[in-house]
Amino acid sequence: MARFKHARVSLLMVGAIYSCACSGGAEGEGGRSTELDNASAPVELTCPASEQEVIDLGSFGPTQSSEPSTAVALNDYGTVVGLARLEVSPGQTEARAFRWKPDTGMVALATLGGTSSWANDVNNADQVAGTSRLPNGDAHAVVWDAEGRIRDLGTFGGHSSSANGINNRGQVVGVAADAIGERGFIWDAKTGMVDMELPRSAKPAKINDFGVVVGTSDVKAFKWTKNEGLTLLDQLGATFSLAWGINNLAEAVGSAQLGNERFGVRWAACGGSRVAALPNAMETFPRAINDRGLMVGTGSPPISLTHYEQRTVFVAAQWESTNRVAPLPLEATSSSANDVNNCGDVVGERRIPGHDWRAYLWHPQRQSQ
Repeated sequence: MARFKHARVSLLMVGAIYSCACSGGAEGEGGRSTELDNASAPVELTCPASEQEVIDLGSFGPTQSSEPSTAVALNDYGTVVGLARLEVSPGQTEARAFRWKPDTGMVALATLGGTSSWANDVNNADQVAGTSRLPNGDAHAVVWDAEGRIRDLGTFGGHSSSANGINNRGQVVGVAADAIGERGFIWDAKTGMVDMELPRSAKPAKINDFGVVVGTSDVKAFKWTKNEGLTLLDQLGATFSLAWGINNLAEAVGSAQLGNERFGVRWAACGGSRVAALPNAMETFPRAINDRGLMVGTGSPPISLTHYEQRTVFVAAQWESTNRVAPLPLEATSSSANDVNNCGDVVGERRIPGHDWRAYLWHPQRQSQ
């Protein structure tokens, strides 16, 4: 483990100071939301100084060291969430959401009584958004609090729901079923689950601290706010596009396809732009972006944990705000990067010789300030 000191980094968590690589952007496609016009004071985040290192997040127990795991999200204080295999009886394992901290290691989160659960996002209060199965096999959107207690967010009257993103205000986005199909929802502890009035094809992915949501509807990336509703993001002439992540400046990242070409996209106030591709990679696109414009992603499309045997070699990557791209130094035969926090820490999964896919936490080199 690295030796930690404290470095103070000032982060502007407001839309009033909104930067963009181009000029003359309109408020329509990719434009900033009116929700971002209310400025607040900069937030100072204390990041631990460290040497560059990769931390294997381990497993649920020493007897399960060969089981696969993946880290999907982390907060600014180093709490990581993801999915791993938990042994429930000799020779039988279940997919279970986990929360990892340096002082606790990997801890399995509770379920709603069913056989499995998934964690998809975590905020700075250690609240985790995800999905858990009930005893009857139905899957429901849930939130775990900092103490590990689970809360069923319910549905719109159907059998299933899932929670995909959570912000630092405790707002959750996802999809929930009614009698006909799925609807996009936004949830908080006061209002409960509210229909976002999106097309049924719309899948909200993430929500920032100002309530700006990104996702995909009818294979087109979109932005949503309470005041403006759904707005399609700049498609760059593509056949389809996907939005996966958003920061507090309403900058979003994802991918698009034009003919047989698939490429990464960054959307800002003035529209969308392509991101640089890794050398010799067929496809490279970002999945997450922090408030300083650092993006992380992967050199091939993500595939779910249950399809590891189908994966080919690919490389975790990070982009600086200048769009310069480089592979992460993970000492792995194959890897992916799923999230980055405002300190520049990255989580994902990697494969090293003789091992299955394992969740990791990567620290960049940071100096005391």
